Amino acid sequence: VCRLAQALRRRGLGRGDVIAIYMPMVPEVAAAFLAIAKIGATVLPLFSGFGATAIAGRLNDGGAKAVLTVDGTRRRGKEVGMKPVLDEALAQVPTVAQVFVLRHLGIATPLTSPRDLWWHDAVSGLPASAPTEQVPADAPLILIFTSGTTGKAKGAVLTHCGFAAKLALDLGLCLDFKPADRLLWMSDMGWLVGPILVVGPTMLGGTIVIAE
Repeated sequence: VCRLAQALRRRGLGRGDVIAIYMPMVPEVAAAFLAIAKIGATVLPLFSGFGATAIAGRLNDGGAKAVLTVDGTRRRGKEVGMKPVLDEALAQVPTVAQVFVLRHLGIATPLTSPRDLWWHDAVSGLPASAPTEQVPADAPLILIFTSGTTGKAKGAVLTHCGFAAKLALDLGLCLDFKPADRLLWMSDMGWLVGPILVVGPTMLGGTIVIAE
């Protein structure tokens, strides 16, 4: 988390910027979410199965400046490229100037210089600690969009304090989630369950179980 936070800062990203996550549920997706939060930026989660049009619409509406993605993922037993879909979308999104690409499957993935860089190159050699941006309680943490199945997708803002307080209530009190517990909730980062899965057990000291 700290190395990625520093890598984002080195590329000029920080407080108030909107950074999208277009990734499957791999361990690095948690680092991506927490690193964006750490620098005071706003997370824009994108469903890993979205096509270019759906991605472009949300990135444009959110004014995203950067995207964290992967080369590809596995779906129904097949390898599926994600970076090419993102590239198609970014042709319609002038605000995105930075793309960090995680080498996940090791498939051939073209990079567009200077916009794109490999995640492992970006974090290489950076220290394992970094300062956390101090923000007001009502600062935006997540810009989450509706599914768009019944009309144009609409964005809703969740704040640092609001999201944490709601998870403390829902998971900590209602579900009685404890540090010895594990949570598996089959979903994707693009739906609100993804951020809940990353933040809830982390905040309460439990264990996250994820499946791509």
